[in-house]
Formats: sequence, C-alpha cells, structure tokens
Amino acid sequence: MRGKHCLPIFASKDEPRQWYGYIYPSKLRKIGEVDQAVFMRTNHLSDAPVIAIVDDDEAVREALSNLLQVLGYSTCTFDRAADFLMEISNRSFDCLITDVKMPGIGGLELQEILRMMGSSIPVIIITSYTDPVTMQRALEKGAVAYISKPFADEELLRHLQRLFDFNASQDGNV
Repeated sequence: MRGKHCLPIFASKDEPRQWYGYIYPSKLRKIGEVDQAVFMRTNHLSDAPVIAIVDDDEAVREALSNLLQVLGYSTCTFDRAADFLMEISNRSFDCLITDVKMPGIGGLELQEILRMMGSSIPVIIITSYTDPVTMQRALEKGAVAYISKPFADEELLRHLQRLFDFNASQDGNV
C-alpha cells in the first residue's frame, strides 16, 4: 500500500465546509455513524495543529500518529516523501516529522526541497542514523530538532510544545 493518507472529517451533511480534523480511511470503515459523531467532537478539533509524518516504516508512522492524536494533534501520514510533496500544495501542515533514510527522497533531501519551494514548515528529523555530520547538516538547513531512535515520547513532545508555543507567541495568541 502506498501512503496512508488521512481524510478530512466533516461535522455533518448540513455543514459540509466545517471540518474537525483528519482520520485514516481504515479507521473510518471501523467506526459506526454514532461513534463517528462522538469521534469528531472529541478527538479532532479544527484548530489543532496538523502534523505530517513521513517515514517508510509503517510501525513508526502508526505509533507517532496515535501518540500525537491522543495528545490533541491532527496527523497525516505518508510512507514516501514524494507522496507528501504531492499533498503539500493542497493542504497546510504546521509541522513535518520525517526520517532521514527512506527509499527515493530521504528526509534531508525533503527538507532541502521544501526550502527551495519557499516553505517555512518546521521540520523535525527522527532517525536511527546518528552520524554527527548528518545531524549538523540537518540543523544547519533549518531542522528544529534531530532526534535519534529510539527516543522517549517526552523528547518529541518537548520539541513540539516549544515549537507551537513559539508559533502562538509570534501570532500574538499567547
């Protein structure tokens, strides 16, 4: 299967333009109509930051997505950088979490492509590739964090909290 793209969740048929977040197509089939309404109201609010996760390891994508959704973030996952690049022109993301080594376009190349496109999306690199030169290159190119796998959830959450607190203060929302 290619990237597990998420779908927007809409409030109701009467309000088709008001959406509450994202859900994976596989989860949508598992949730009944009544449960969908509860899920929409409680787990995905329209003002939640949307985090894109790009990693070729399905277990990592699912674990990160589940963790972040439980904490109130909306997520959208991709198994390849090319799929993410096709989607970024259609959707706004507040942060990108990506692996360094992936088939095709790797995380560092993805970061460089985004900058060449003029994107200012914050990038967090997660990887089991712990070469100091790679870490320095990622940070010099603008990554907000470089986290080595395996990592504690708190480490990632600390970076996200700092990032979104900073962005909110820049927007005057704090």
